[in-house]
Amino acid sequence: MMDAPIPFITTGEDGTGLSVNPQAKEILRRITKPMVIVSVVGMYRTGKSFLLNCLMGKTDGFPLGATVEAKTKGIWMWTGDFPNDPSKAMVLLDTEGLHDPEKGSRTHDAEIFTLAVLLSSILIYNSKGAIDSNSLDGLHLATELTNHISMKAEGEETGDEFAKFFPMLIWAVRDHHLELTVDGRDITAKEYLEKCLALKRGRGKDVTNYNALRETIRAFFKNRSCFLFPLPTAMDNLKNLEKLQMNELDPKFIKIGYEFTEFIFKNGLCKMISGKEVTGGMFSTLSEKYVEAIATGNVNIESAYDYMIQTENSKAIEKAALQYHNQMNSLMFPVTLEVLNKENMKAQNQATDIFLNTAVNNDRNRQYFQNLNQLLEQFYQEYVAKNHTASDNKCEGILKNLYKEIEAQVEKGEFTRPGGHASYKDLILNLEKNYGQIPDSEKGPSGQLTLLRFRSEKIEPKLSTLLQTDKALSDEQKKQEHLKLEIEDKERMKLLLEEQNSALKKQQNEIKESYENNLRKQKEEFARQHDQDMKNLQTNMKLAMEEKERLMKEGFEEHANLMQEELREAKEDIAEKERNQKELQEKMKKEMDEKISKMKEEEKERIKRIEEMQAKVEEGNRGGGGLFSALGSALDSVLGVGRLLKGFKI
Repeated sequence: MMDAPIPFITTGEDGTGLSVNPQAKEILRRITKPMVIVSVVGMYRTGKSFLLNCLMGKTDGFPLGATVEAKTKGIWMWTGDFPNDPSKAMVLLDTEGLHDPEKGSRTHDAEIFTLAVLLSSILIYNSKGAIDSNSLDGLHLATELTNHISMKAEGEETGDEFAKFFPMLIWAVRDHHLELTVDGRDITAKEYLEKCLALKRGRGKDVTNYNALRETIRAFFKNRSCFLFPLPTAMDNLKNLEKLQMNELDPKFIKIGYEFTEFIFKNGLCKMISGKEVTGGMFSTLSEKYVEAIATGNVNIESAYDYMIQTENSKAIEKAALQYHNQMNSLMFPVTLEVLNKENMKAQNQATDIFLNTAVNNDRNRQYFQNLNQLLEQFYQEYVAKNHTASDNKCEGILKNLYKEIEAQVEKGEFTRPGGHASYKDLILNLEKNYGQIPDSEKGPSGQLTLLRFRSEKIEPKLSTLLQTDKALSDEQKKQEHLKLEIEDKERMKLLLEEQNSALKKQQNEIKESYENNLRKQKEEFARQHDQDMKNLQTNMKLAMEEKERLMKEGFEEHANLMQEELREAKEDIAEKERNQKELQEKMKKEMDEKISKMKEEEKERIKRIEEMQAKVEEGNRGGGGLFSALGSALDSVLGVGRLLKGFKI
């Protein structure tokens, strides 16, 4: 939570020109929770800041002015936890007062108002006295929104879709003193607002002008409410309002203030994009894009959303990848394949959660999740290779150290005597025994492979030479020893292939499990965002139907009939999204079935290769290069199977 508000969108020295404060961007980037964004707009010197201070639960947050000098310039920001729901964040935006005579540009009001509308989930319009022509005039900027805001990147604009993207409007009427009665019947603040926004019958210029702003407000802000605040204290004390304690304010004012804040806290409307709650990073990027677009005079909501989604989804991939590496680099290589796979699944789960929690995921943006999956598989294969290299180096070092004394004896020629072959072989058996007692957790996955390679390159040639030159052995003994050596080689090769087969099978099963788990998470997040999007569309349609009923009651049947087209399009939009969601679910299921089928086919291919190699070993078919050639063939077979796994996207 911030101790005090800071400038969010600043203006130039001449009071014009807008930019996003880097300090505010940094604060927003740290907010990973869904955000309820409340903006307040209104005429300058109408006490806008006091309303936001009430939401903050204090009276000295946003600066208050006691003179005709407007205190707030640009847009100021305060962030904290949303009351009663710490899973959300609350962002309060205090905007520069409208119609401030000190402004250097007539368009500045329109820019500030546009930003407040586009960035908020709840927009508070603050006015004084009563809802009349003067207070309505403060909202005349709403009629100009369509002049510098477009909804679609291309195609015809009707203006009907703006309401889907505009915030809830809360009209806060300050210093209200009128009786709320109509024809002797008490009415609520909401009914008072609707009465003030009712249209007049007639065709004259005055009637047309009277209706124009009201029609715009009703069309753009279908979700609207109203609160009527009496004077907070005696007129003489208003200049000291910032210093007054809550118990020094008028009880009626405190009561309305409580109802006002509770209404906002109860609704808790998060800023949404395609069913995804906006977080700090998304909001920061969107703010910058809107400010940049305002400077060029071309604000397109769809383009801004697409840019934000592209930017934030790309950042989400970077964050997810970084988390994956951080988790995997916590390992001290080499490790067993079991440990590596377990850590890989943990790292992938963390990376997937980070991406799904921060990215906008729908049928239009699936490529980002697919790109992440490809990256994670690529990273995993790199760590597999890194682990094997570390294991090779570690095992080779262990074997060289164990062979050091034996090699010294070889160099001295101590085994060239009769019986030297048996002595050398006994030492090698002892070496292998000591090597085998070293746990796999220390050697890693290449223990057996490295031993066979070491035997092929270092031990087998020496054994063969000593066998042929040992005068203590007869030709028959030498022949029997040679056959025995071949049998031992076959057993070692068979053991190697069985170990590799088991390890690769387990690895493939874990890849399959990880793939299915990630796809399940993706489907759940897609479904959650779709359900939220549907909920928002249903709410908008309900509000449109209520607006149509009001128009009918007011006698504006033609206006109500025009809304029939809007309702029809809303129903079609909902039906289309439902169809798209169903098609997406079917497509994802089909892809999963195809990939699982592919994995099974490659499982069969792997088993076939291993069995073929085992058959060659059993037949004693070494080719022309002895054990080294057979080992090379085995390694090629195993590595070929390993490469099959790289085709899978987790």
